[in-house]
Parts: sequence; C-alpha cells; structure tokens
Amino acid sequence: MSAADSEKINSLQAKNLEISPRHVSRTPETDEPVVKSINAKDEEKRRRKEEAKLMKMQRKAKREGKLSKTKKCTLCTRNVKLLIRCQIDTSRKWNMVCGKCWNKVSGGVVDGDAAHPNYRYGGIWKSK
Repeated sequence: MSAADSEKINSLQAKNLEISPRHVSRTPETDEPVVKSINAKDEEKRRRKEEAKLMKMQRKAKREGKLSKTKKCTLCTRNVKLLIRCQIDTSRKWNMVCGKCWNKVSGGVVDGDAAHPNYRYGGIWKSK
C-alpha cells in the first residue's frame, strides 16, 4: 500500500468511517486511490438482517399461536377462524359462513328446519 493510500484511509478514519485497504482501489487512467462504496454493502447487510429478523418474529408468532390463518365469510365478509360449509339457496353452491351468519341461514339447527328448506350442512373449517 502506498503513502497516498494510507493518507486516504487516515482521512476517512478521521471522519469516523471504518475503512480498510480492501475498500481502496486504483483508477486505471490516473492510478489514484479511490474508495469503493461502502454504503451499498452496508445497506445490503442491513436489509438481510431485517428480513431475517422479520422471518424469525413470524416463526415465533406462529409457534405461539398468535399468527393464525383466517378466511372470509361469504355473506358478511368478516375474517374469522371458524367457518361452516353449507348450501343456503337453490343454486346448490357451497358457502363458507361465520357463526353469526350461520344462525340466520340455518335457523340455528345443524340439519336446518322447515323455515330453511334449501339449507344443507357440509362441515366445519377451523384455523390451525
């Protein structure tokens, strides 16, 4: 390393920048020392660390049961953890309904009643 390289490093270290000889390169035309961009490396490293931290937090939340899947009720579009699969009209299409909506479409009875002739029970979906 030449004297010019050490001067460049010393001046940058005086500005509280951590520079090592591997950050210094020479230009082909003038053969002057040039400091490589440190910010791009630091930025990439910081981004990777934050991504890893976020993934770790998500895994922890899932493990503790705080991060659970939800689905929307086809009638009221609320996100809920428990849905009842049922047919509710003459279209014979299967719907996923929440507990509140289920009471309205079934009359509160699993097999339906005379007031709800098109109702048909098809099972329960629960979040894990």
